[in-house]
Amino acid sequence: MLDLESAKLWGIYRHIFPGFSQSHIAVYRCLWRIEPRTGEEIIAETGLAKATVFKALSSLVKEGLVKKMRLGKVCYCAPDPLGDYAVLCRGLRSKLESGKETIGSLIKNSSGLGGEVYLVKRDGGQQRLILKGTRETLTDECKLLDLRRAIDSQLRQASEQKAKAWAVCR
Repeated sequence: MLDLESAKLWGIYRHIFPGFSQSHIAVYRCLWRIEPRTGEEIIAETGLAKATVFKALSSLVKEGLVKKMRLGKVCYCAPDPLGDYAVLCRGLRSKLESGKETIGSLIKNSSGLGGEVYLVKRDGGQQRLILKGTRETLTDECKLLDLRRAIDSQLRQASEQKAKAWAVCR
């Protein structure tokens, strides 16, 4: 069970590192001290199993949050947690912006999403045609005329099918 401060950290870091467990946070927070700590000191302070601590340390070193050094014994430290977090945030922001652009272009170029048009009723009974991909009102006169022709054609076909169905019933 995490203390309140570690639980707050867990709430932040679990979204950045989905593979991290609460044990990762306990080990990482233990290393926020000025002096480097050995694996045995971390085990004693956190109360976690040896395998759990060393697995967490391996992950934290791999992600660049913890430095491994040899000072007679192998020691670990987290030299700049706030700076590391700032770097992570910049990297995530960049990935999110890139992802937004990619998704936008996929929607725009997707035959299944980009060209779909919806009839939306607004308050007061007004109706608008909107493009699904951009959620903007369709205002292009040529496209509106094309839609009108397609709707008129479908209405004629529906009327003809209805007339045929009535003729069969008589």
